Amino acid sequence: MPVSLLIFKYNTVAYASSANAFDSYGEALFKQGRLKQAEEQFQKAIELASAANDASTLKISRNNLEKINQLKRSK
Repeated sequence: MPVSLLIFKYNTVAYASSANAFDSYGEALFKQGRLKQAEEQFQKAIELASAANDASTLKISRNNLEKINQLKRSK
């Protein structure tokens, strides 16, 4: 696993209530082509952002999840 992924994964543990940490980890996974894992992180980010009324991260995470859904539909 690349060091960057390990750092982002660590952040989800260290900041388990941070929607941004999960979104960032999801983006890193997405860039590595790990779509299923990325999808899980975006869903967790959406859950946390919704609970925290974090509109900015919620919008970004939903957009990122939509990118994965578009890729699935195009296959």
